[in-house]
Order: sequence, then C-alpha cells, then structure tokens
Amino acid sequence: MLYNDAAQTVASGATVVLPTNAINSAAGNIAASGTDGVTLAAGTYLVSFVSDAGTTGAGDVDVALQLDGTPLTYTETSLTQTGPAEARVALNAIVTSAGGQVLTVVNNGAVANTHDNSVLTVVQLA
Repeated sequence: MLYNDAAQTVASGATVVLPTNAINSAAGNIAASGTDGVTLAAGTYLVSFVSDAGTTGAGDVDVALQLDGTPLTYTETSLTQTGPAEARVALNAIVTSAGGQVLTVVNNGAVANTHDNSVLTVVQLA
C-alpha cells in the first residue's frame, strides 16, 4: 500500500505522488518504485486506488492506472467539475504484469488536478 494524506496538485500527464508505503510482500513481488508507484513481479494483482480529487477551477478530474507508462484504458475515469470542488475517485482493476513493470496513477487529462488522502493498494492474486 502506498499513500499520501497531504494535498497535492498533479499536472496534466504527471503521476500522483505516493511517498509513504507499507508493503507486506515477503517474496518481494511488490516493491516501491520511487515515490509514485510500485514495481510488480510477474503475476496477477488486484489494484485499488482512491483519492479525494478535484480541480482548481472548472474542468475534468481525469485519473488512470498506468503500467510502464501505458494507460490501462479500462481503469480511466473522468469527472466533470464546474468549479473548484472535490469528489471521491475510486479505480479498481485486475492487472497482469509480465515482471519488472511499474504501476503508477496518472492525471491523464488536459488540466491540473488536486489529490488528497490518496491510497494505492496492490494485492497479488496469482
């Protein structure tokens, strides 16, 4: 689990910063990758990301999971905001890694988004 309870602004195309982790992976199949993702060994994983997300003005809150920099299209979400406001964003997915791949959360929209109380949880299934 990676998390960041502090408010942050995430530019368009940038990753959500998750500097604190509590990783319980005795086999080392899940490891922190810097401050914004996890490196996954080969296998299948249940992934969950939640955050209080918003915009600094009107625009969309766009969030997606990425595996090695490629958005997983089935995890993309977009919430339209008419002004500065937060909404709870939740992404859930089954992700298969070939091994050594980095999983991140990215702002895949055109405007900066804000994130607060963000948590990325990854559990190996197989």
